[in-house]
Amino acid sequence: MKAEVIANRLNGRCYGDETTREIELEAKNQGIVIIFGASDDMVEFRGAINDEIGIDDFLIDDQGILRHFDYMRDEFRHMREHEVAEYFRRKPFAREVMPICHEHEGWRFDTEIPHATFDIFDGDDLYCRGIVLRLKDTVKVAADSEDTRAGHMIKSI
Repeated sequence: MKAEVIANRLNGRCYGDETTREIELEAKNQGIVIIFGASDDMVEFRGAINDEIGIDDFLIDDQGILRHFDYMRDEFRHMREHEVAEYFRRKPFAREVMPICHEHEGWRFDTEIPHATFDIFDGDDLYCRGIVLRLKDTVKVAADSEDTRAGHMIKSI
C-alpha cells in the first residue's frame, strides 16, 4: 500500500478522531508512519511507529524517532553506553522533520522525506495537515561528513 492511499483515507477526518485502528494496522504492516499534531504541543505517530513527542524538531529513520542532540544532551547521562553509541550510529542517516503549529493556520510538517499529506479539521477549520511516509524513505545516504565518520568510529568500537 502506498502512503498516498493511507493519506486519502485520513483526509477530512476530525480532530480527536484522526485515524482508526484498521488504518493504523494496515500502515504498520506496510512500514508506513502517520504523523499529525495534537493539542498545541504534541506530535503523534501511528502505524509503523506508535509514539508521541513534544513539538520540537526531530529526526526519523527506519528504526524510529531520534531527538536532536541539543534535546538529548541531558538525557545521555541517564543512558547506557551502548544506547548513546546507537544514537550516534543512527543520527547521520536519519532525516529531519520540523513540526510547525500556528494558532490561526494549524499544524503542518516540513521535511525533505517523500510523503503524502492529509487534512484534519476541527469543525470547519483546518486543524492539521499531517503527513504519511514510508519508513524506508527516511534513511539518507550520509555524505562523507564529520557526523558520518564519528558514526563509523562508534560502530567499530
